[in-house]
Amino acid sequence: MLESVNAPDLVQGAKDARTKGINLAGMCCLGAGMLSRPGIPYAGNFMSKEAVLITGAVDAMGVDVQCIKQGLGKVAECYGTKLFSTNPRCRSAVIRTNNFIW
Repeated sequence: MLESVNAPDLVQGAKDARTKGINLAGMCCLGAGMLSRPGIPYAGNFMSKEAVLITGAVDAMGVDVQCIKQGLGKVAECYGTKLFSTNPRCRSAVIRTNNFIW
């Protein structure tokens, strides 16, 4: 993901969609790992996941098994936020929503 947010074609696509670019931020344990990388902001912890979705601060949220809450998929669906994961076990927690990206 770190490489993708700086890919020229993706950055240009974001600008074509009238944005300033792509912003990657970390949350929870994955966010703590991002803190070790220069320039990546920390967006919150495990308890603030729903609050971040409700504010509309993110367009998509990556989740993993240890970082997902049962109701996160429903909150994301209510606010139009896409969820994604590279872990197939994570899908069971959000399978009932229509906004999960594989």
